[in-house]
Formats: sequence, structure tokens, C-alpha cells
Amino acid sequence: MKNITPLIAAFTIASMIISPSIAFAQNSDGNKEGRAMKPKKISMSLVDRVCNSSATGTIAIPVIKQARTDIDLAERLAKKDVDWTHNARVKNLDASEKYAKRLGDNDGKTMKLRGKSLMKRTLTDAEKAAFAAYQTSIEAATKTRNDAIKAAFEAEKAATVSATNARKTAVDAALAKRKAAIDAAIATLKTSCNGTDAEKLAAEKVFKTAVNTARTEYKAAVKAATTTFLEATKPARETRLAAVKTAKEAFQASAKTARETLLAALKAAKEAAAQ
Repeated sequence: MKNITPLIAAFTIASMIISPSIAFAQNSDGNKEGRAMKPKKISMSLVDRVCNSSATGTIAIPVIKQARTDIDLAERLAKKDVDWTHNARVKNLDASEKYAKRLGDNDGKTMKLRGKSLMKRTLTDAEKAAFAAYQTSIEAATKTRNDAIKAAFEAEKAATVSATNARKTAVDAALAKRKAAIDAAIATLKTSCNGTDAEKLAAEKVFKTAVNTARTEYKAAVKAATTTFLEATKPARETRLAAVKTAKEAFQASAKTARETLLAALKAAKEAAAQ
């Protein structure tokens, strides 16, 4: 313990000596006097940066570069969105068409099985003819239903393709208009190279306003094109749904008639055999 006490005392004295020196070495901003303060970088106006850029046509200005990047990105996203919407719609149509056809085939098979369930004994020629006629009727009704469903889906696909092309044309036009507006804003900005600071500042504000306006108009045009696309494809979809429903109801009516005809023929054949 006697050896430790002098060490503690020495440490306490050293800390009292060092602390004031540290405090003295810092100013009110917390920066050490020994470290040189970096001079503030003078901000160059957008006009000056554009005017002082290389003559190769490459303008590495954040605002302009970002504006052009936004255009390229918007173009890719718009094209991707149009392609995806079209492909998804057609894919859903294909899946729905296959499903509807499968339902039609299943209904036909079910009707045939109902007819065969009546064949529990040896049939006469008249009864065999009745069953053959029944099966022929069911097959014809199934084919009629599937053909109607296919035609309805093909009509909707054609409308979807047409609407997709119209939407793509509108989006391409909006992109071209946006690009032209920004290029024009850049050209206008360059006309202020020899202007006063106030004129350069005003030109920069005009440029930023033009870029924002171009972006806003582009978004509005894409939104309008999308709305038009949905409105154009909606009637075709409703027509397809109505056509499928009509085809299903027509099939069920034909199948019911065929079954009633079969039962009447079987009854008549049974009565004829009993006489």
C-alpha cells in the first residue's frame, strides 16, 4: 500500500497539469489551435459550371446529370411496366382460356358419364342409337362452347395488344417531350454565361423550374396513358366474361335437352320392347 500511494499522487498531479493545457489548446468552436482550419470551398453557380465544362459535350453537373438519369430510368421503367402489363394480361388470358376449356371438357365428360350410368343392362339397337345420339350431342355442345370461349379470349387479346401499342406510343411521346424540354433548358442556361450573378441565379431558377415542369408533365402523361389503357381493355374483358357465361349457359341447355331426349328415347324403346 505504501508503494501505491505515491503513484496515485503522481497521476493526480499529472492530470492537473495536462487538463488545462488541453482546454487552452481548444477554441470556443472545439477546434484545436494546432490544426489548420480548411478554407471554405467557394460554391460555383450552375451556370458557371455549365459554361466552364469541357467542350466534349459531357456536362458532369449533378442537376443536369440527375435530370437526364431520371429520363433514362423513367423510360426503362415505363417500357418495363408496359411490357409487364401486356405480358401479364395475355398470360392471365391464356390461363383463363385453358381453365375454361378444361371446365367445358369436364362438363362434357360428366354428361357422358350420366348417360352411361343408365346403361346397366343389355341395350337394344334402339337404346344404343339413343346413347350414340346423346354422346354426339354432348360432343357438339362441348365443341361449340370451347370455340365460343376461344373466340372471346382472342378478341380480348387483340384489344389488349392494340391498347398496349397505344399506351407505348403515348409514353414514348411523353419521354421525347421531356427530353426535348430538358435539352432546351440546358441550352437556355448556357446563354447566361456572360451575365451578372443575379442573371445567372435567375437562369438557374428558370432551369430548375423547367426540369420540374417537364417531370410533372411526363408523369401526368404516363398516368393518362395508363388510364386510357385500362379503359380500352375494360370493355373487351367484360365482353369476354359475358361471352364465356353465355357459352356455359348454352352448353348446359344443350346438355339438358340431349339428356331429356335420351331418356325419352330409352322410355320409348322400353315400351316398344314390352309390347
